[in-house]
Amino acid sequence: MSPNVPAERHGTDLSDLQRRFRAAVLGADDAPVVGLVTSASGPATARIAVYRNTVQGSLSEVLAEAFPVTRRVVGGPFFIGLATQFSTVA
Repeated sequence: MSPNVPAERHGTDLSDLQRRFRAAVLGADDAPVVGLVTSASGPATARIAVYRNTVQGSLSEVLAEAFPVTRRVVGGPFFIGLATQFSTVA
């Protein structure tokens, strides 16, 4: 178990933690995991936002590679917005 997780929170099993983290990274609600992320280097919300931006950006790039014609037809900015929405719902 991580030394950064307080002892009273060790009751959360790994699959539950992963499910919560996935929901936080793919959505916009940090509440499911904010209490489980502790660090002296910054607030939990800022740290989760780094993961969210990286994951959502990567998913948008994958969709852009898979659907290049659609991206050209609708335009890059619109496609990226659409891909971001899709990745948070899917």
